[in-house]
Amino acid sequence: MSSWGVAQYGYMAAMPKGSSIRSAKELERMDYRDRIQYARYLKIQFLFMR
Repeated sequence: MSSWGVAQYGYMAAMPKGSSIRSAKELERMDYRDRIQYARYLKIQFLFMR
């Protein structure tokens, strides 16, 4: 049977791990894009409600 790695115990096991996939700046830009898309959605919804 092969080894799966080292188990962590104590408070270090419960600490959140940093994500190497996306940086904080990239997450902020995603939030900005989401706000723009939501504004477009509201605009389209308003146009169809007339």
